[in-house]
Amino acid sequence: MPFFDHMLDAMARHGHIFLEIVCSGDYELDDHHTVEDVGICFGKALRKALGEKAGIERFGQAVVPMDDALAMSVVDLSGRSYFKYTGPELRGYINRYSEELTIEFLRSFSANAEINLHVMMYYGDNRHHIHEAVYKSLGLALRRACAILTGHQDVIPSTRDHFMITVVDYGMGNLRSVVKAVEKYTTDVRVSSDPGSIHSSDGLIMPGDGAFGMAMQHLVETGWVSPLKEFIAAGGYFMGICLGYQLLFESSEEFGYNRGLGVIPGRVVRFDSTGLKVPHMGWNSVALSGSSQFLTGIDRDSYFYFIHSYYPAVDDTEWILGEVEYGVRFPCIVGRGNLVATQFHPEKSHRTGLKIVENFVRAVCS
Repeated sequence: MPFFDHMLDAMARHGHIFLEIVCSGDYELDDHHTVEDVGICFGKALRKALGEKAGIERFGQAVVPMDDALAMSVVDLSGRSYFKYTGPELRGYINRYSEELTIEFLRSFSANAEINLHVMMYYGDNRHHIHEAVYKSLGLALRRACAILTGHQDVIPSTRDHFMITVVDYGMGNLRSVVKAVEKYTTDVRVSSDPGSIHSSDGLIMPGDGAFGMAMQHLVETGWVSPLKEFIAAGGYFMGICLGYQLLFESSEEFGYNRGLGVIPGRVVRFDSTGLKVPHMGWNSVALSGSSQFLTGIDRDSYFYFIHSYYPAVDDTEWILGEVEYGVRFPCIVGRGNLVATQFHPEKSHRTGLKIVENFVRAVCS
């Protein structure tokens, strides 16, 4: 199939793609299955090579002339499969190559690469030039879509036009370190002390350090309690960190009895300091046990950074995603649906902790 081989070579050359295809099959009678299967394999290979697609341009467009022919390809590496061809009907043969096979290749490639692909053939007289312009424009559009964003190598391309992650400012906690962690993966993050900002938020992160009772008092006085509970109950994406984790429980015994948000059944209690250094501060191995979208890519026994004097006693074990041992075994990461909360600080836990942040951002923007 020399003509098809020539088209693939042109696409790879202009796309700066090292492409080696070994194919054998039923092309003695018809080339349809062979061309379609090449598209399937190339699409799957590209999808695998792109991985999580962090830090790429995502969109690519190229208009390519080939003497009398002019074609344009537009690519969106969105993770959603869609193909559209606009132009003159491709019928007839170039040697033994059926012109319809170009459409079949593009359709099977886009479906298996999980990309949006729009191809427009503006005009052309020479049939060879028409197809060559299409393949070259595809290669160049892919090259541009796969290019690395300078200074944003970890940024996750969103499949949505716009989203916003809000870091809740209720006067308790080091917000900047959390914002910096999120900014590794998206610029769509803000800090807000206004409960009304929830209405324009796609995800909320509530960090915190300090005393449980004082934190709840701040949440009540600033009007955050009801909006937070409503957002979580509606299935909004929510991440609680350290004190922001503990506040989700029904109560705490820190400096007397204090009522919490009551999202998770259980109470927060103090470590027995007999023979135990309190606060619990430093790195500890966490045994992950549950399944969650927020734990993708994290080893079942990973180390995270802790600093706290109280820990939660969870009444409903179905919430537990991981536990840690420090004098007593207790849940240090919980989750259900679109909620995840950690006693440890993911933003201070290097790559493993940042993976949780990345997974949260990825879930919000998907």
